[in-house]
Amino acid sequence: MMHHDVVRGTTVMKRGKLTLLAVLVAVTLMPMPSSEANAASVVVHTKAELLAALAGAVAGDTVFVDPAASIDLTGQKRIVIPAGVTLASDRGQNGSAGALLYNDELDLGQSETWAQFSLRGAGIRVTGLRLRGPDREIRDNAYQYDNSRGLEVVDASDLLVDNNELYGWSHAAVYLGDTIEGWVRGNYIHHNRRTGLGYGVVLYNNTSAVIEDNTFTQNRHAIAGNGIRTARYDARFNVVTDNALSHGFDMHGENEALGNGAPYAGDVIHIKQNSFRSTAQPAIVIRGRPFTGAWVSGNCFAHSGSSTAVRQTNFTGNLSIGANTYGTTTGTCHQTGRRIAWRYSSGGTASYAPLAHYTFDVSEVGFGDFDGDGRTDVFRATGARWYYSPSGSGAFIPLAASGLRLSSLRFRDFDGDGKTDVFTTSAGQWQFSSAGLTGWQPLATSSAALDSLRFGDFDGDGKTDVFQTSGGRWYYSSGGATSWKPLALSGDAITSLAFGDFDGDGKTDVFTTSNNQWRYSSGGATSWQPLASASEALSALRFGDFNGDGRTDVFSISGSQWRYSSGGASSWIPLATSGCPLAGLHVSGDFDGDGRSDIFDGRCGG
Repeated sequence: MMHHDVVRGTTVMKRGKLTLLAVLVAVTLMPMPSSEANAASVVVHTKAELLAALAGAVAGDTVFVDPAASIDLTGQKRIVIPAGVTLASDRGQNGSAGALLYNDELDLGQSETWAQFSLRGAGIRVTGLRLRGPDREIRDNAYQYDNSRGLEVVDASDLLVDNNELYGWSHAAVYLGDTIEGWVRGNYIHHNRRTGLGYGVVLYNNTSAVIEDNTFTQNRHAIAGNGIRTARYDARFNVVTDNALSHGFDMHGENEALGNGAPYAGDVIHIKQNSFRSTAQPAIVIRGRPFTGAWVSGNCFAHSGSSTAVRQTNFTGNLSIGANTYGTTTGTCHQTGRRIAWRYSSGGTASYAPLAHYTFDVSEVGFGDFDGDGRTDVFRATGARWYYSPSGSGAFIPLAASGLRLSSLRFRDFDGDGKTDVFTTSAGQWQFSSAGLTGWQPLATSSAALDSLRFGDFDGDGKTDVFQTSGGRWYYSSGGATSWKPLALSGDAITSLAFGDFDGDGKTDVFTTSNNQWRYSSGGATSWQPLASASEALSALRFGDFNGDGRTDVFSISGSQWRYSSGGASSWIPLATSGCPLAGLHVSGDFDGDGRSDIFDGRCGG
């Protein structure tokens, strides 16, 4: 049996207990059992102990607050929870309410906005606590008293806030700013309802979040975003019992935040499998046109129909209202549907295996090997910083800070170090960031638009070259650093071409299809050579190495049957079956490092 140390007035960390703790935290999303106290780095009972423990905590530590504790934090603001640290109690275990941390500071006429806890960096968890703010009332206006936030999360990644009671925070219980993949799960969030503010969970700027399995009661908005075109949330399996003064789920317009006249209201919004139990206000209001889109389906509304449940204001478009249930919100009616998360099929032959819990679709991410371990990683550009998830299964790791989004970027290895680099073009200057970590490094100059360029290794030197068509001839720039070098003569448009190594010589070949005949040009330097005959259009094909022989295969879907042609030269060979459309899959990555292409699924079915 493990024993914990009670620490009073100092900070003592029991390092030998951290390995087991890290495993437990990583694999469970259930409320932290009381036995977690035994594995905790430190158990605290008082304000002094709590402040000392957090000040000394490092990544991997857990600060466990005694369930019987009621700690007055009045006078303390923006207490830092360091990256990788868990702050926990045992709410929900054996009837425990969990430790209570509260702050009663409420100053009339003050314009200050303050936070109880400040969270920055990767991998922070707050679980099993009661966090009570100073003001559960509506008030006459937004700034009648000072404003408070329970958890203020800025420039963070892979946050987990789960199984807490969060209430009495006049601005927001959970504030997420410039944060990738905040995960707010299984909380009771209520009475955060200040006039003009009062958010359960609010997203600012370049932020994405998954908000699920929460119960929201008496918040002005249960969920909201400030409308910047880079903001994204996935709200699912939540229950909104009622609201104070206004609607439940919201996305402001970018123009409201910036005054720039932009029509946008966030980027991607998924609102699925939620229950909205009050008809006093609309359930959902989108205050503009989402940059990519908003999807509302599988929800249960007390409202009589979609026109009273969901509204779009200011600008219209990019809003899809699918099948929902109206006029009823029984306890289970919103709980059906797949819980979307990344998954992959090894070699395209195996059943789906889980990857990370993220919900980005394939169109929202890039792919490459940014750490050089031979496995495909998943890349995300938030509009503030780049991140990658190792093998698509690990937590996001920050790369360089950059405002460039996915549409402006390409991914290849321009310096030949075995790691994927990030490529872009700016005012005619090609440039790359090595492994996505460095500042921009110059390559060649060219007036060619990014969309007119393709990439491969046409000279076999291990560095990515840049390819274009011009005047009836193909050209490449070696490593993207030289002037254009001629390849074969061809009048085929760039949009009619694909690329792979169909003869296995280590150089990139050029592929096309015409009159039901697949053809390739070896290294882009030879005349067309025949491959298999097939009727599929180029847009219906993808490319990878599914049998691991070092040659590029051709992939397609027929009905629900995945299939490939070995080297593009054989008849169709069956793989696994799936109902996912081709557009929802990434086909050419190797996520398990076995030398075969795997099939990655982002949001198929959701």
